[in-house]
Amino acid sequence: MCCDRLTVLTIGSSNDNLAADYLDRASKMLGGRRTGEQANSVKGIEILNKTHFALGKRAFIRFPPDMPFLEALGTCETFACIREAHLLPKGKAKFNFPQFIIAGYSKSATTSLFRYLNTHPSTMHPKKKEPALFTDRCMYIGNKMWCPPHRVREYIIEILKIQKFVENSGNTAHYEATPRIFDLGPDVAEILYDLMPWLKIVASLREPISRSISKYVMFKEKFGKGCFVNDTLVDCLLHDNERFYGNPKQKYYSLPLSYWVDHFPVDQIHLVQYEDLVGERQSEELQKVKEFIGVDPKLTPNELDFGLANCRHCRIHPEGWPMTELDYKKLIKRVTPDVEEYVYVAILLNICMKIKRHNLSHLF
Repeated sequence: MCCDRLTVLTIGSSNDNLAADYLDRASKMLGGRRTGEQANSVKGIEILNKTHFALGKRAFIRFPPDMPFLEALGTCETFACIREAHLLPKGKAKFNFPQFIIAGYSKSATTSLFRYLNTHPSTMHPKKKEPALFTDRCMYIGNKMWCPPHRVREYIIEILKIQKFVENSGNTAHYEATPRIFDLGPDVAEILYDLMPWLKIVASLREPISRSISKYVMFKEKFGKGCFVNDTLVDCLLHDNERFYGNPKQKYYSLPLSYWVDHFPVDQIHLVQYEDLVGERQSEELQKVKEFIGVDPKLTPNELDFGLANCRHCRIHPEGWPMTELDYKKLIKRVTPDVEEYVYVAILLNICMKIKRHNLSHLF
């Protein structure tokens, strides 16, 4: 049989009507052209992977020999399988699967960045922005992670759309955006690298006091929860010890970042400053993000032309939140050590990236 032909083998059923239905559905996807016996490689992959899940049967495809990576991915339902597939030659596939994650931080324009990247023709957005597999669905014990198998399968097949990746011959960048992943660096960074050592990490960080204010306001307005429901904002910022709702904390940025830098190569981490992303340097920042994830930066404009998503400060206290100078200085004192340590690590990260980019490691 010629290597540029594809053969369909429907496994698990001897029902001729089912096989006929399979081929009928496949032909409709090609605009009415009956197929199933022969097809070109790209179209054949598209047909078969769209139909075999719909029919509840696993279809096996004979791929051309230069596509072992895509052939292996087409059967994957676990991270172990995906990692094994990445050991094979990628052929003409441009991207890894998944290509990147927007991992942090909440209230730092991650939704705006997510929606912006959705508009790029070379990206494939997930079924939902925040699947929260690694933050809410899995358990961590030491350096081990356990996730319910059905959740992993849903994440890979339905949310990240692995079949779409195969259909597109590996030429779309698939991703998700759960902002709390970066915060869980001490638990997640090493494990995530072991699962997907090719993964690129994008994290947007925001000045910690305004970020905390934004989070308190969101939880009060959207969920009716948090300290700000019953206390003043200043009291919450200064005295609330509930970690989840937003109180500015020591080591909030620097500690997680140190774990990501320890476990991921420096050229797989990209930090975005929120204030630059929403300010005068927006165009430059968006350009850098697209270059980092590996898509053509020229195919979409470098501006968040739809405005900021979830912009509560645009309509709630747009003039800012009043507080005394003494209280503000207390908050500044609280967050300064974390910010200084984060800046130190970020500068080292930037230096290391430049060394690696220009192949200067022999000088050190």
